[in-house]
Amino acid sequence: MMGTPDRALPTVAPIRRPILFIVAVLSVALLLTLCLPAAYASSRTSPLVTLPNSVSPQFAGAELMGHHSTSDQMTIGLLLQMNNQAEIQNLIASLYNPHSALYHHWLQSGEFAARFGPSSSQVAAAQNFLTQAGLRLVSSSISTLLIATGTSSQVEAAFHTSISDYRTADGQLYFANTTNVQLPANLSGTVIGVLGLNDVAAIKSHRRVDDGTASQSPNSPLPPPYGGGPFGRGLTPSQISGIYDADAVHKKLNDQGQGETLAVFELSGYNQSDIAVYEKQFNLPQVPLQNRLVLGGPIPENGSLNYGAGEVELDIELQIAMAPGAKTLLVYNAPNTEIGVVAQYLQIAKDNQADSVSTSWGECEYLENSSARLGEFQAFAQMATQGQSITAASGDDGSFDCLPYTDSNLTGSNELQVDDPASQPYITGAGGTSFRQPDKGPVIFDPGKNPHPTYPGTSAEGTWNEGCTVSACEGSGGGVSRAWGSPDYQSFAGQAVPGFIETGFTQSGSYCNQTAGVFCREVTDISMDGDPGTGYAIYCTAAGDPDCSNPSFDIHGWIRFGGTSTDAPLWAAIAALIDHQNGGRVGLLNYYYYSFDSTAGYSSQFHDIVLYGNGHYPAGVNYDMPTGIGSPDIFHLVKP
Repeated sequence: MMGTPDRALPTVAPIRRPILFIVAVLSVALLLTLCLPAAYASSRTSPLVTLPNSVSPQFAGAELMGHHSTSDQMTIGLLLQMNNQAEIQNLIASLYNPHSALYHHWLQSGEFAARFGPSSSQVAAAQNFLTQAGLRLVSSSISTLLIATGTSSQVEAAFHTSISDYRTADGQLYFANTTNVQLPANLSGTVIGVLGLNDVAAIKSHRRVDDGTASQSPNSPLPPPYGGGPFGRGLTPSQISGIYDADAVHKKLNDQGQGETLAVFELSGYNQSDIAVYEKQFNLPQVPLQNRLVLGGPIPENGSLNYGAGEVELDIELQIAMAPGAKTLLVYNAPNTEIGVVAQYLQIAKDNQADSVSTSWGECEYLENSSARLGEFQAFAQMATQGQSITAASGDDGSFDCLPYTDSNLTGSNELQVDDPASQPYITGAGGTSFRQPDKGPVIFDPGKNPHPTYPGTSAEGTWNEGCTVSACEGSGGGVSRAWGSPDYQSFAGQAVPGFIETGFTQSGSYCNQTAGVFCREVTDISMDGDPGTGYAIYCTAAGDPDCSNPSFDIHGWIRFGGTSTDAPLWAAIAALIDHQNGGRVGLLNYYYYSFDSTAGYSSQFHDIVLYGNGHYPAGVNYDMPTGIGSPDIFHLVKP
């Protein structure tokens, strides 16, 4: 049984065991002294230690083309560890315990860095290491991320590795380090990661469009219409609100997210004018947008600065659709690099202006640099202490999140993968449902032109699954993390949430590098319609984005988008509605969502999705990995 909202949460510090594991691994690795002389003054008397897992697995099957140019200019980042980690965990436990004197007494801007950031001596030691290696420091306002530039030969010498060129199976050329990096042992306990040693795009967008391949008419190149959007391109804002019961929030409670600041995490340029067209089309107020560039903002991908514009614009438009009264929407944007991704999350946390954030970009855990994962974790922990909510798309490849990537290590049970950052413990992972049958089957529910439809019932809403197999899959991400242990919000009073323990599916112990008996983190947490066939009308005309200029599904700029990318911004906007009704930030919403009692109120706040599955994991009664707790009844979530 899950506790009611006013029942005491466990006082055991959340996520303590995963943190202890990470610290233990890093400590052991940093004690593996190689007793080699350093190449510069600060390390002549200090032996070297190896930073484990600092070679990207993305190049395991790539063709080695030769040594990278020694004169190429590179930008690298040193990730510094937070101090007093046990205190951070105890603080978070208190902040989310209704019976604690610190309950919802969020840290204010600057407090987290002052209490837990690296000391001035630790920062100075790391800076000295970089400068004595001949690298030039780049100004950074983030205390846990030092950025520097230099030639590839300087980087190789500094980190005792080599940089080589690779050609991947799809013909793309990249550079990457060939061996794990080594650091002076005097930085032990300070530097926990090195970013920027390769130039592959760090993460990908989780958007999908309905190309109509399973249902096109021979007489029309377009997929059949759905919903009330222009040209049948998808659900309108009022239809979304009607289906998921936000109308009553907007009208009866007069709650449209007034006074709340929303934010989106992005890695691409976009057309701001498209947002105004969307707002005008659906008679929405113009929510002020503020662009926040991190490390100079996005860089071209596949030859275009706007290659991912469709993702940016759908994130913004869907947040506005659900919370049209928001005070401001911050559009954070950075290069799609390891440094850019981590720096952007850390900047959002440092600014502490966004009450609720969505991120629809990610990568399977197996492919992610462990240094980047730790950097994200530190940012999300800071957000949790400040009461910031953040929701992430769970991925669009079902239970096989590394598709279409192939590697000799991704066979058998290793084919089961989940998406980062949705699998992170201090984030809410959003999965996808559908109003049609699996594998692009017949549509079960279509509101047509009805501007205010109601929820059609759980017999019409199932897991989004377009024929998921180990070789090809489009569907709701979800499964068991291989990097994190089970957070305390997934259990109350020592009992797992209903449905969490699934024979044959739940994992523990070594599966996620925990001690025996410790369950692994399961995602997703919550879900919403994510099937592009029953998806959302989005306006995008940005040149350079292949989805925003494709006559196969784009009609005068209107596109029907889906994917779990659409769920993350909608859930972030729901968080803004909850915050407004609450009169302040609620923070990490997993503590809010999982706390509803399954018999006393659970069915009021969520629609329990029991149909279909995501390839390996089935949907079922109460919690399940493809759809989490379920899809929302927003009125009862906002006013339980």
